[in-house]
Amino acid sequence: GGDAGEPDGGLTDAGPPGGGTATSIQIQAVRDAAVGTIMLPVDDAVVTYVKPSFGSDADDEGFFVQAETGGPALFVQTSLAALSPAPEVGQVVDFRAVSRAEAAGGIAYVDMIDMWNVDSAGHDVRFLAQDVTGVDLVTMLDDYAYELVTLTATVVGDFSFAGSNHAGGEIITAGVPTPTSDLVFRLPDAVREITSLGVSCTVDIGPTPLWRFAGTAQPSAWDPADFTLTSCQSPTTGDLVITELGFRFSGGDAGKELVELYNPHEDDAYSLDGCRLADAAGVADPSAVSLGPVFIGPMDHVVIAGPAATSGVSPDAPIGALAIDGMDTITLACACSGAACTDTVDEVDFSAAGFADATDDVTMQLDRLDLEAFDPALANDDLSNWCVTATATYGAFTPARFGTPGQLNEVCPLSCAAFAPHLV
Repeated sequence: GGDAGEPDGGLTDAGPPGGGTATSIQIQAVRDAAVGTIMLPVDDAVVTYVKPSFGSDADDEGFFVQAETGGPALFVQTSLAALSPAPEVGQVVDFRAVSRAEAAGGIAYVDMIDMWNVDSAGHDVRFLAQDVTGVDLVTMLDDYAYELVTLTATVVGDFSFAGSNHAGGEIITAGVPTPTSDLVFRLPDAVREITSLGVSCTVDIGPTPLWRFAGTAQPSAWDPADFTLTSCQSPTTGDLVITELGFRFSGGDAGKELVELYNPHEDDAYSLDGCRLADAAGVADPSAVSLGPVFIGPMDHVVIAGPAATSGVSPDAPIGALAIDGMDTITLACACSGAACTDTVDEVDFSAAGFADATDDVTMQLDRLDLEAFDPALANDDLSNWCVTATATYGAFTPARFGTPGQLNEVCPLSCAAFAPHLV
């Protein structure tokens, strides 16, 4: 966590807020109380995190409180709108814990409070965050549960069910270097689906409270802002697929061209840092695009294109000087250094005859059925598996532009030529 003396973006910073040891004793008394009515006071506690609802019981909305860096800490499950003022990170608050509950997996929390009062607000809570990267959270889970933590971890296991509306993937850290099902990065499905997180990625997590389920430590993120991707594996041959090309436009092609890449894997994510996108001139040509630190998550797309004003899409990486001809070869290559790239990840070669049905202001895209039913890295080698976009439009242009950049491709019209390669 950060030092309370660092610049804090305008937050009040007049030394550690809250009640310190006296409040920690109260929090521990609540933690130790039996399930049921307890009527115990908690005074001068610091709100460290406000959790939105992603389910019921312990996964419902509420807030966490703590008073000292070493804990203890407490989760209060309550309707946020029912409290006035509403809980906010950085408040110092008083309340009475009316009853304590315990959900499946031994998740202890307060499920009813009264006598709510906010003493002050706007405090920097980073003084409470503990960096647990080097801690064995599996054996020391009881010592850190619900406390505000930060850590650097690498995702090594596929994401799977981790409670209603949540998924978790095994992680390793400096403190737990061997994969174990007792240490997982847990986050709501709705959050994971809008990020590029996947297996192989290294992430900085927190500051967020450390969640748990029985003996499983679950560093968590309830918002995309709760973690930062710092690196993912580099793709090799067949890992990513070129699935859409835009290269013919009325009034000239400059700034309008686009290339879509797709990650067909359900769990793996990749970084395009060290990768290049090239035309027939090759990866050593100055027109080749160095893609930089762009992440592509499981079953997700990235689009390399001109500026949004001219291309109609917000590009994940700029297409730069790359100019796609009607008869060309587009190559995605990685592990690039100097004039060479070690791995040719994917290539679409239409240099011999081009796409027969290519037309202005319409992208060429790989048939969605080939993406879903066959190996897309092989399917896109056969130009008969490509077709013009028939109905979907993008941007706001006259004439309209047809395409699905960054979105699911359309199904191509069925033809004997397209179907024949898949007959068995």
